[in-house]
Amino acid sequence: MLVTIIKGQSDDKITICRADGTTAAAQFPKKGPVPHDAVHLIVEEVLGLAHGFWGMIAAGHDPEDIQDIAKAAGHASAKRETAPAAEILELIQAERIVEAAEAALWSGGTDIEGMRDLAE
Repeated sequence: MLVTIIKGQSDDKITICRADGTTAAAQFPKKGPVPHDAVHLIVEEVLGLAHGFWGMIAAGHDPEDIQDIAKAAGHASAKRETAPAAEILELIQAERIVEAAEAALWSGGTDIEGMRDLAE
């Protein structure tokens, strides 16, 4: 899968060309110094999370549909107290680690050992 991430002034853009030749694109509000989806790509690749955001994109899902898929599968919130479906567990795990990594980036960073401890 070929991924292009463009950091914009107010929005970040992603374009995807999957291994089967299909494509997708999306635009998201800018969030911090590093595009959110770039952090996802790094976290999921380094931790081997094959069913996170980018794994779902590689499997053919549209980037803009992932949030609705997660919500329908029981993504945890104060209003939905059920256990999430197994197919979104890595998606949720990736999102939480990405949020923590972004917090570290926004606050000036941490060392690699600190990030490994966080992931564990």
